[in-house]
Amino acid sequence: MGWDSVSFLLLLAFLVAGLCSHIMYMDKMHKRISVLSNIKVSKNRLYMGLSIPHGSNFNSVAISAWILFFIALAYLYFLTPAVFDRFNYFRLPVMASSPFGFLVFATWIFLLTVLVSAYLPRIYSFYEISKGFKTAILLPSPLLVISLLCSAYIGTIYPMFTSLTDLAWKASFLTLLISELVLLSPIFIGYAEVNR
Repeated sequence: MGWDSVSFLLLLAFLVAGLCSHIMYMDKMHKRISVLSNIKVSKNRLYMGLSIPHGSNFNSVAISAWILFFIALAYLYFLTPAVFDRFNYFRLPVMASSPFGFLVFATWIFLLTVLVSAYLPRIYSFYEISKGFKTAILLPSPLLVISLLCSAYIGTIYPMFTSLTDLAWKASFLTLLISELVLLSPIFIGYAEVNR
C-alpha cells in the first residue's frame, strides 16, 4: 500500500473519528441531562434543547467548505488512476476527453455530497462555537481551492510525472488535511469538553 492509499485512509479515519465523536457526544449529553433533570428526556427534545443557531452566514460558509472538501477529495484521489486504478475519472473516456469533463466530474461529486453537506449545520448547532472559530471557518475554502487547482494540474498533465507534480500532490493533500481538521474541530473540541 503506497502513501497515496495511506493518506486517503488517514482522511477517511478523521471523518469516521468525527462521526463517532459526534455520536458519543450526543449520547453523553443525553445521559448527563437525564441524570441532572431526574427524568427521561427524549432524544428529539434533547436535540431541540441543545440546538444553537449559528447564523446563515456561518451555515453557508460551512456548507460551501464541506462541498468543496468532498470535491477536492474526489479530485485528488479519483481524478487519475494513480491511486484507485479501477475507480477514476479516466474510466469514463467520454467525460475524460470532453472539454467540460472536469466540470461534469465536479458536478457529479457536488450532487452526491450536497445532501450530506446541507445536514452539517444541524450537526454544528449542537456545539458551542466561538466567534474565533466562526472566523476560522473561512480558512478551508481558499485552501480547498488550492487543493482543487493542484489536483486539476495533476489530472491535466497525467500520465506525465515531474517533481512539480509531486509537489502539487503534497500541497493538495496538505491543504485537504488542514481543511478537514478545521471543519471537524468543533466536534472534537465538544467531545473533549464533555468528557472532562
